Amino acid sequence: MTKEFKRDNLLFSLCGLNCSLCPMFVTKKCAGCIEGSMCYNICDIAPCSIEHHGVDYCFE
Repeated sequence: MTKEFKRDNLLFSLCGLNCSLCPMFVTKKCAGCIEGSMCYNICDIAPCSIEHHGVDYCFE
């Protein structure tokens, strides 16, 4: 993916999951919904955000 993926609220993912409740986030094994994090690398939704000019959540 590209550097175009930006998030204002890093504690909620594009799909609406609360990252602050995730065991991976709590134990600092994942940085949340940001470029380069573990979740970002496997996320199928991040490219959709880039394609639609940086929407914050899927429901937009």
